Amino acid sequence: MAGHTAKRSELGNKYLLELGGDYAGWLADLSGRAACGDIETGPTGRLRSRRDELAATTDLAMPPAFFRWLLGSFSEPLRGEDGVIALVDADGGRLSQMHFSGAVVTALTVPVLDVRRPGQPKLALKFSPSATRQSVPRGPPIAPAVLERRRPALTSEPQLEIDGLAEECSNIRRYEALTVAQAIAVGPAGALTRARPLVATPLIVTLPESKARGFILWADRLSPGATSQRTATLTIGPPQLGFSVVLHNLRIGKIRYEDTTLDGEGTARLRRDATIEMSATRVSFCMLPRE
Repeated sequence: MAGHTAKRSELGNKYLLELGGDYAGWLADLSGRAACGDIETGPTGRLRSRRDELAATTDLAMPPAFFRWLLGSFSEPLRGEDGVIALVDADGGRLSQMHFSGAVVTALTVPVLDVRRPGQPKLALKFSPSATRQSVPRGPPIAPAVLERRRPALTSEPQLEIDGLAEECSNIRRYEALTVAQAIAVGPAGALTRARPLVATPLIVTLPESKARGFILWADRLSPGATSQRTATLTIGPPQLGFSVVLHNLRIGKIRYEDTTLDGEGTARLRRDATIEMSATRVSFCMLPRE
């Protein structure tokens, strides 16, 4: 796939992803050894029994098939997916395609989200297939409706829920990037296992100090390093789909304060923001349709 040169889509999304025969969205970037290997000239391609790791970025508003893949990858037991990634030119033509089997997502990064600076943030993921093969472009033509979805779709603002802190969460202005990762191992007969529990980087949020009273009281009541029974649920994705990262047994690590200048008519004003850093002892995922 890397050996071809294509006119880059003005929208950035140039790789079509299909999982189990279903449309699963567009990828903006794709990198990794399995994606850049030699292309077999025969009609079926050459099978590679490697478990290389590929990296890609996607829009937040991906189809349900994509989020089901994430759920299966981080479930117990792990569930991999078979699929196809096609390199597509600006006019919708297939330039090349890679077939993969047993692919499991090994890392997912929710990007920095700032409600004051709307844009098109991208999810980043790494995934590991059990085998890949390149082939000449085959398969049905790309439907016009699928090509239209190349344009980033609307996403809902991220929703964070923490037990007992509903008002504080509604005033969050910024979320730092959050990464969840796992290490996988191949057992007897090719069965996949998780080498160690899921790990997540700290959940870091920023809100006005005047709205952060619940966080401050929580930190004052906990001894240093102690965990609580509170759970954080961060929901992202398209408006009709509730895909959530769930962080269990939170503890507060740090609270930092910073003065921010507010622009506006008349005299500039200062606001003091609080940045809260939290860690969890366990991570899980869920997906429930939004009402």
